Amino acid sequence: MTTRLDPVQLLKDLVAVPSVSGDEERVVDAVHRYAKAGGLPAERAGRNVVISFGSGQGPRLLLNAHLDTVAPVSRWETDPFTPVERDGRITGLGANDDKGSVVAILCALANLNQTGVPGNVVLALTVEEERGGGEGLERLITQLGELDAAVIGEPTDLQICRAQKGLLVLEVETTGVARHAAHAHRMPGPNAVVEAAKAVLALDGWSPGPKHELLGPVTCQVTVIQGGTTRNVIPDRCAVTLDVRTVPGSTTDGIVRAIEEKTKAKVKVVSDRLKPVETDEKSAIVQAACRARPEASVVASSTLSDAVWTRHLPTIKVGPGMTERSHTAGEYILVSELMGGVSFYERLVQEYFQ
Repeated sequence: MTTRLDPVQLLKDLVAVPSVSGDEERVVDAVHRYAKAGGLPAERAGRNVVISFGSGQGPRLLLNAHLDTVAPVSRWETDPFTPVERDGRITGLGANDDKGSVVAILCALANLNQTGVPGNVVLALTVEEERGGGEGLERLITQLGELDAAVIGEPTDLQICRAQKGLLVLEVETTGVARHAAHAHRMPGPNAVVEAAKAVLALDGWSPGPKHELLGPVTCQVTVIQGGTTRNVIPDRCAVTLDVRTVPGSTTDGIVRAIEEKTKAKVKVVSDRLKPVETDEKSAIVQAACRARPEASVVASSTLSDAVWTRHLPTIKVGPGMTERSHTAGEYILVSELMGGVSFYERLVQEYFQ
């Protein structure tokens, strides 16, 4: 027997199931059960849930949202896993990021499954987005067959994001001469921490790559400094971790060369697998989203999402809620935003297949 899914109740039910990234089994089971109850042909695919339906003819559209959350930060005034509905908002860990999108897409597709769509819909509800693990969409995308476009559900205030920055993690290494701190003033040689400080100051406010018309400049932020072994030894090594947000047109080699020239230090690539994403504004999926919500703006994002794994497809990132609420104490989504998300996703699918 098919049960009509209630978005508000479903979101509260899912928030009540802890799903910190890496420990999502209970929420995966719950989503699989709710999808089945709503009449959707849900299947398990590893630690993910996949739902496919449609006419069997025409293009295949992927919709995706992630089931995991970050760990709760401090200063929550309520239990983050006990959803609270008050004054038109639902508060709880993951309500905004990203269970609001999960619920809105699920409910929209449950409605569309009853009326039918002139195309093929694939919904992937996936794990490990927050920690960048390989068990989610990164692995699943290779198992879903040929796809024509992708929609990544993330809190964007239902603005249509057609580009996002990538992430390049680098390590700047400076060297010095180890010696007793008491004798350092009369024994020549650099202090690796002092050399690192020079590198940090050289990088402050500087961009190591080109500027993109939507995404702006490549940004470079110092996030971790590790140097020294004990209080009375001059450090002979110091490592500075850089968070570099890349744009289409930038290259790893070009950024590394620029930073090495700027800092006069050795640079090591720690990770460069999370590439930037950009979809043509004239693509069918962007245009369908604009028709589904004419009042929306077409925007770009500096934050990462699972769109990195669909960048070979025309991809947009769009969903209810606001990115500024993500990963905060007291995270919430408005009921009106949630319901607006359900309506939007329904219209988007219909517009894409028209």
